[in-house]
Amino acid sequence: MVALLLALALVGCPRDERPPPLTAGATPESEALRLAGDPTATPLLDHLVQVFESRLPGAPLVVEPPLGAAGAYAAMADGRLAGVIETVPLGAPPAGQRIARSAVVLVVGPGVRDRRLEAAELIALARGEPGRWPGGLPRQLALRPLHDPLQHALIEGMPALGEPLLDAVRARQWPVHTREATLREAVRRPGVVGIADRGNLRLHGSPTFEVTLPGRRPAAVEIRLVPAEPVPPRLRAFLAFATGEEGRALVIDLGFEAPAEPAR
Repeated sequence: MVALLLALALVGCPRDERPPPLTAGATPESEALRLAGDPTATPLLDHLVQVFESRLPGAPLVVEPPLGAAGAYAAMADGRLAGVIETVPLGAPPAGQRIARSAVVLVVGPGVRDRRLEAAELIALARGEPGRWPGGLPRQLALRPLHDPLQHALIEGMPALGEPLLDAVRARQWPVHTREATLREAVRRPGVVGIADRGNLRLHGSPTFEVTLPGRRPAAVEIRLVPAEPVPPRLRAFLAFATGEEGRALVIDLGFEAPAEPAR
């Protein structure tokens, strides 16, 4: 079953993002070391783990289907996980090991040629005022859950968007997508705008186009791996690989950005 999930991740197919049935007793000292976390960070870690294990066979590292960061931290505290895979806004307090970073962007599917939104238009869209793209196609919005790190990274770069966007999530002013696969599907529909990270869009080959916010640079998030303490030797070796020359090159090849500084 784990092999099937990893195979699906490699071809960009939707994954089951419900919390996995973690095996009791799967502590960091067990033969298999299990990692889990949020849906944004999981696909990249899947790939890195597979390449690492092909280079250095040993006790298996198992990347579980996305569990959510809060659930993963609780599972690690119970000794069921060896590490938490987490996505945080750029500049968040240091925790764990930085693996990659990715720009947070607005995207829309095919059919929209002039893909620009002024900040005021985006805020109005969050408030339920759809407006229209040049050419007449109605604008719509696909939302993420309330505490989604990509959504909050976008808000940090545009504070005026925060209240209307989060109010829209609470009121379900627009559809709220709790799974990455359904959000990727939603933004393929004509005129629908969604929040995504550039790395996963490239990794999954999503047929979407970035929306320009004039005068604003994209926000960014970091993907981190927070290991249990003490860090098992096998996981320490993986962290050295992921943050070393080969791992950083692989991160870039997969469409993400390597951290600004290599691990020391």
